[in-house]
Amino acid sequence: MKLSKTFALALGLSLLAGCTKDLDSPYPPGFDPAKPKSAATPKGGPALTPEAEAAKLYSGRCAVCHGASGKGDGAGAAPLKVKPRDYTDATWQASVSDEDISKIIVGGGAAVGKDPGMAANPDLADKPEVLKALVKKVRSFVSAEAFKAAGGTTAEEKPAEGDKPAEGEKAAVKPAAEKAPAAKPAEQK
Repeated sequence: MKLSKTFALALGLSLLAGCTKDLDSPYPPGFDPAKPKSAATPKGGPALTPEAEAAKLYSGRCAVCHGASGKGDGAGAAPLKVKPRDYTDATWQASVSDEDISKIIVGGGAAVGKDPGMAANPDLADKPEVLKALVKKVRSFVSAEAFKAAGGTTAEEKPAEGDKPAEGEKAAVKPAAEKAPAAKPAEQK
């Protein structure tokens, strides 16, 4: 009888020790903060395409401030002193290159002399296809017609290096110096 009480006490203590192992951890059981969860491979599914991963990133990171519709009206924008960029502004879209947008996404506002409240996403520097898809997502908030009307040109419209229009022909792309400078409100990042 004495042996069974000792055995029961030892078994109970070992079970209790196993159940309280993660009570001091702020993380859920089984979560290892040293091993970041990849957005590229959903649990039990195939890897996401760069476009799908970009859409997921926009929804999870960008839409908080820039809004689901890109107007800069996300719930996180309300307390900010400098309001987030309105991606539906065709004039702004026409004034920046894809490279500019990529640099802002990866380095944050401070990397380009803008408000440091625009968070950096350095993890995307090693994911060029996802970054390109995220830039395309930002560009998608303005129609091609509005973009062109604001003076924007796409990479497809630009002449190849060395291709110059013949004498008297119009160039397919306005040189940067000929473009009217876009008004950039100081209150946006």
